[in-house]
Amino acid sequence: MDKKIDSNSLQEDELSDDKEENPRMQHKFTWADKYQPKALNSFICHRAIADKVIAGDMNLLIFEGFPGIGKRTMALALLREIFGPDISKSKEQVLALDLKSVLKSGVSSTIQIRAQISSKHIEVNLSESDMKGYAAEVALLLVKETHNASRKQPSLQAKAIIFHLAENISKTAQSQIRSFLENSEGRYKVIFCYSDVSNKLQILKPLCTVIHLPLPSNKEIVGVLNFIAEQEDIELPHTLAQTIAENSKNCLRQAIRSFEATWLADYPFKEGQSITTGWEDEIAMIAKSIIQEPSPHVLFLVRKRVGNLMEHHICGDFVLSTLVAEMKKHVNIQAQLDLESLYQDYNNLQQSL
Repeated sequence: MDKKIDSNSLQEDELSDDKEENPRMQHKFTWADKYQPKALNSFICHRAIADKVIAGDMNLLIFEGFPGIGKRTMALALLREIFGPDISKSKEQVLALDLKSVLKSGVSSTIQIRAQISSKHIEVNLSESDMKGYAAEVALLLVKETHNASRKQPSLQAKAIIFHLAENISKTAQSQIRSFLENSEGRYKVIFCYSDVSNKLQILKPLCTVIHLPLPSNKEIVGVLNFIAEQEDIELPHTLAQTIAENSKNCLRQAIRSFEATWLADYPFKEGQSITTGWEDEIAMIAKSIIQEPSPHVLFLVRKRVGNLMEHHICGDFVLSTLVAEMKKHVNIQAQLDLESLYQDYNNLQQSL
């Protein structure tokens, strides 16, 4: 029987993984980053799209697709194609921005943001929480300053801005940004990346080349797994690669992690090989905590923990489906049916958006 958790005793570290009890979690999974394509001609998934990007002369782009689909990877690969290896030398910096010139009130308001910056580009995540509600104003200010600097110093034309979570740019800010971009004359590049399919950046879209990244097919994912297996000198049966791809729910990064986790757990592979995801202990612990104490306090901790998972760029659909499966292990038949019904309702809602 599961131990009952005292509602007053649950602490954040109770939702963290105990590495001494779970030695598998001590391993740092590296393949997803190690084999992330750095050049456009190195893409296996979305290869046709990468070829289209190579062939185009693009200054203003929109990359759209689900979280973890590869928008940032392709955007950076494009900039390396244009500017060379300097793009890979970016460092995280904290910028202090005075928003006075873009706030309607004209009141001085300074905000500190984190950005990835190289000599050729700046990369900003327009998360509303990180931007303290000023995501649109930050985007507008960065475009405005880049535009004005490029006019004064033409040598600054070799500059680019990448905005992640660009769906947080308001329509008002889009209109103002558009006025700068219409007169940019190719002196700088701006790339907007967004995941919210209900927001198409309609005001900016006519100025931009729109690149939609669909979910990778199982065939594409198997191709990536075979490539990694060849590089790592691993014998990967085709049936196992197919099963890993199918279980990943079209999430390439998760498929790679599952391959690595399964290889670590049991190699050489055998017929009927069981597949691990690398997140078993983490998600199982979250699910168990939810069932044992469905309280606002635990909900707060769970949201934070799931947020930490998402920072690993794994697909939300994979996390949710795995979490539901783990929760069903701890409840009766009726509750299992209720969980499955809620999960299906969520999927139907997502598909209708």
